Amino acid sequence: MMHSEEIALHESVESFLKAHVAQSRTAVLERQLAESLPEHTAVVRRFGRYPHRNALYGRETTPEEQAWLDSDDCPGWAKSQMAK
Repeated sequence: MMHSEEIALHESVESFLKAHVAQSRTAVLERQLAESLPEHTAVVRRFGRYPHRNALYGRETTPEEQAWLDSDDCPGWAKSQMAK
């Protein structure tokens, strides 16, 4: 769900992960809650979508998105999925 561009799903997965981390103490879930989910959610909150998917979906990239994609602030998981 964290790969969705719908912010409501990000909020749902956050609740899900918090509940399951508290019960299971699973390292993978802890890492997703602590690192991956906040990074993904911040991108969707900022842009309303994942800019690195624009070419794939035939969307035009805004100047702000391009500046972020070109910057060191763009995480490796986003850069690794950009169309070449």
